[in-house]
Amino acid sequence: MWVKNTLERKFNVRNHYRITGISVLVILSGLFIYHCGDKQNIPQTANSGHKIIHLPLAGDIAERYAEISGLAWYRDQLILLPQYPDRFSLNNVSSIFRIPKREIIDHIDQSGPSSNLTATRIDFDEQGIPEDLPGFQGYESIVFIENKIYFTIEINQDGAMQAFLVEGLITDNMERIVLDKSSLRLLPMPVQIKNFAYEGMINSENKLFIFYEANGANINDTPQMVEFNLENGDIRLKPFLNLEYRITDATSLNKEGRFWVINYFWPGDFDVLNPASDKLAALSNPPISFSRDKAVERLVEMQYSQDGMKLSHNAPIVLQSAPNGDSRNWEGIVRLENRGFILVTDKHPQTILAFVPINK
Repeated sequence: MWVKNTLERKFNVRNHYRITGISVLVILSGLFIYHCGDKQNIPQTANSGHKIIHLPLAGDIAERYAEISGLAWYRDQLILLPQYPDRFSLNNVSSIFRIPKREIIDHIDQSGPSSNLTATRIDFDEQGIPEDLPGFQGYESIVFIENKIYFTIEINQDGAMQAFLVEGLITDNMERIVLDKSSLRLLPMPVQIKNFAYEGMINSENKLFIFYEANGANINDTPQMVEFNLENGDIRLKPFLNLEYRITDATSLNKEGRFWVINYFWPGDFDVLNPASDKLAALSNPPISFSRDKAVERLVEMQYSQDGMKLSHNAPIVLQSAPNGDSRNWEGIVRLENRGFILVTDKHPQTILAFVPINK
């Protein structure tokens, strides 16, 4: 089924690698590693920055084509959202995945089995939505409110970007999610940038706040977010704040109204994003110096209040870079209690689930 979908759908994703003589060697080396070793056995990073502990995965969700685009907690389960759930169809029903929190914590504490983490499928009834939306480019973010779920969807229709919000329900036994096609709502786009839409979402006080991906000063001088009223369905654009590079996901709010976003820069996006001066570079922990040829992988904390969004007083957290210099396109984030964060990449450079411990 996945092969059939791959052949039939024209995937419009960012091309992170140019095919040059060097990159061909890299690809061949990667194929050798893929066939001769455990592709989850990724070396720990050793440079400055916050430590990253890899959480090895088993099964289909570990494959690069999983292209995970969001994380969320539902009860005591970590929910992993593939951008294209139909790549994991069984009996013509798409799938997303879950991993018990206890297994993750046991693995981190090394008090459980040393085997890789195995994710359980959740049937994902899309109600034909991908086929009904020309230019469908997948699901980009996920939020749970009790047994209701909200997803953002990205569309590229003949070069014009669109985004939708859709609601679904999860069964009590967590075996099935069913989307409500009648709940589809078109989201206004602050700016038009190819392959950019809404990739972060939080909920507070009967509202969803949905964050556009690009909010840098040179491309979006009046950044805005979507406010969706859960009670009456009203959609409004509200002021946001300039933050260079990309926002690719957000944690839930804590009791103080603070939340963290992934703030990521891939050097191949330099011409698209045209980054302005990074005002947070010197304040980051550790401080960074921007280079158009070097990735930025960090977490930035924001503060929500009735007056809007602003940066918190906590320093941005810079992640250790990969030993081989690869850019890691972190696409999902959740808090893990008071221990730190769980992050996940899409397919660049491969599927990586990781724990970032934070010392309190």
